[in-house]
Amino acid sequence: MRINFFFLKKVYKIFLKCLLVFFILVLVLWTLLQTTFFQNFIIHKVAKRLSKDLHTTVSIKHVDFQLFDKMLLQGMLVLDHKNDTLLYAGGVKVN
Repeated sequence: MRINFFFLKKVYKIFLKCLLVFFILVLVLWTLLQTTFFQNFIIHKVAKRLSKDLHTTVSIKHVDFQLFDKMLLQGMLVLDHKNDTLLYAGGVKVN
């Protein structure tokens, strides 16, 4: 059985293009995660989802983090079902 060389070459080119697209997507995602705007967008979505799932208020005004290193949360508020404050932190810095 003879393997078609041109077929293998075509498959190899498709594989390389898919690999390149994957690495570009990872790079774009990594770059987005480093921006404050995108971090705040994501954290507001997470807080809204937590509020909905827990049937209470969870809010965070601002977040700034560096992956695997530091995190700064500002204006973090968690209320219970009776709207009593469980947690309010003006600023939380985590290393």
